[in-house]
Amino acid sequence: MSFENKEVNSLFLPKIVEAYDSLKTLLPNLPETINISFGTNYPYGEDGITGSALSSDSMKIGTRIDQEDRTSQFIRIKPVIFHEGYHIGQGFYNSEPCSAIEAAIYEGCATIFEREHANSSPRWADYSQHSVETLHAWLEEIKTITADQYFESSGETWRKWAFYDPDTKEAWKTYKVGTWIVENVIRKTGLNVIELNSMSAAEILARFE
Repeated sequence: MSFENKEVNSLFLPKIVEAYDSLKTLLPNLPETINISFGTNYPYGEDGITGSALSSDSMKIGTRIDQEDRTSQFIRIKPVIFHEGYHIGQGFYNSEPCSAIEAAIYEGCATIFEREHANSSPRWADYSQHSVETLHAWLEEIKTITADQYFESSGETWRKWAFYDPDTKEAWKTYKVGTWIVENVIRKTGLNVIELNSMSAAEILARFE
C-alpha cells in the first residue's frame, strides 16, 4: 500500500476493506487481497474521489486531499471499489490497453454492476436523452478507434470519448454507449452483470449484434 497523504488516505481504509470484502462475495474470482495505492491523474469530479484498476491484483484510489466535507467521498468509495474491482475480475486494467469499443463495453459492465450492487446512480450511465440513432452513430465511430489511437500518449482521444468532447459538447460517450450495449445484452440473453464478468468484450458485443 502506498499513500499520497497518509493522514487523509487512512480515513478511507476501513470503508475500502469493508467494500472489498463485500465485493468478493459477489465476484469470488477476485484475489483474496488487493494492493491499494493512493493518488490519481484523473479528474476528481464532483464527489472528490476516483479510481482505476492497475493490474490483476491492484487498484489506485484518488481522494481530493483538500476537500473540507468528505461526506460525498465516503459515500462514493464503495461504488468506486466495486467498479474497479469488476474491471479486475474481467481483466480490464491500465497495463492492458484495448480498443475503444472494448473499453466501452467493459465500462458499461462495471457501471451497471456498481449501480446494481453498490447503490450508486452514475450520471454517465444515463443515455436517455439520446436517440437510438445517435447511440448507433457513436457506436460506429467507436468501433473505428484502435487501442493505439484510444490510448495514445497525449490522452486526448480517451478524454474526448470517455469524459467530454469539446467538439460535440457531449459527455461520457463511451460509457453511455457501453451501458446501452450491455443493458440490451442483458435483456436479450437473460444473463446478469455478474455472469458477464467472465466474458470478453468481443463475446458481449457478439450478443448485441
